[in-house]
Amino acid sequence: MRYIFLIIVFIHAIIHLFGFIQAFDLGELEGLNMAIGRNGGLLWLSASMLLLVMGLLNILKVNWWWIIAIVSVILSQVLIVMYWADAKYGTVPNIIILLIACTYAGGYFFHNKIKKEKLALRSHFNTLNEIQWDDKSYESLPISIKKWLSHSGVKGRKPILGAHVKQEVSLKMKPDQKEWIKGRAKQIFTTSPPSFIWTVNLKMKLFFKIVGRDRFINGQGSMLIKLLSLISIVNVKDNPRINEAALQRYLSEMVLFPTAMLSDNISWSPVDDYSADATIEVNGTSGKGTFYFDEAYNFERFEAMRFKDVDESAERIPWIVSALDHKEINGIIVPVNYKVEWEIDGQKWKWLEMQISDIQYIDHIPEEVLK
Repeated sequence: MRYIFLIIVFIHAIIHLFGFIQAFDLGELEGLNMAIGRNGGLLWLSASMLLLVMGLLNILKVNWWWIIAIVSVILSQVLIVMYWADAKYGTVPNIIILLIACTYAGGYFFHNKIKKEKLALRSHFNTLNEIQWDDKSYESLPISIKKWLSHSGVKGRKPILGAHVKQEVSLKMKPDQKEWIKGRAKQIFTTSPPSFIWTVNLKMKLFFKIVGRDRFINGQGSMLIKLLSLISIVNVKDNPRINEAALQRYLSEMVLFPTAMLSDNISWSPVDDYSADATIEVNGTSGKGTFYFDEAYNFERFEAMRFKDVDESAERIPWIVSALDHKEINGIIVPVNYKVEWEIDGQKWKWLEMQISDIQYIDHIPEEVLK
């Protein structure tokens, strides 16, 4: 798609040169009937040069190429209106260029917003307490959690302060959707205080795409989803239901950095030898769910009653995260492939699958993570 866009840009730029050629009598051009003065010819030349520069910046992946694109389209369209009879069809490529430029502009501002949020999250590391493995806290855990921690390889290990996770995702927006939407996601966690930022880029048909961000910081959750990086589809914050749901998500994903299970924020209650209930509280927001393990004490699934919607009439419904595969990463056995389901009216709807491509355990948020 990018190559088609660049072809349109360069052809459009060349056609703009016709106005310059006509104005300075540099050749005979059929189909151009309107007289163009030399000042007008210079404007056509300027528009052509701007389009060419914009195309080159796009090829070089300069992230502000869209600024030149918008300026060139404005100049081009002004000239098209002035010489409408001969140039009106140039409006079509201008619309295409403007739409794509605005999409990239939206992505640019979305990326900067996320970068600021990550910088704010990075400040949490300044308040983290350096703690060691606490055998007393470990012994007080339910038997299923103790055996899982031992099996996963974290017993006696220095507590994990944060994690940077890369994921391949497939999701469906509604139960009757047939095709999966593919995308890539990145997530940053801190464990004290519990926080995360999750960002995703989803590829749609043609050049359409959806970007999203899910966040939990200081006990507050928020969700932002944008079409073409511009049009907000979901923008929820300052809502107790999203706060609880985001914290439950964090609780379920602690299996990726298991030492966090020793946190003072969590209270445990055994169910049997292979499961335990957990309740987590952060800054007045609480969430709970149940962890289940198989006979080898690999993480099997997490179940919770979770808000799917955030309006006042919303009710908690079953939400299940199930591990499909495990792998040892950085000496820790973690689930690397899992599915997420809602149970609606007794029927399970698998709406998300995630495959982890990389996990880095961190004690700060490095510069490359901010990009």
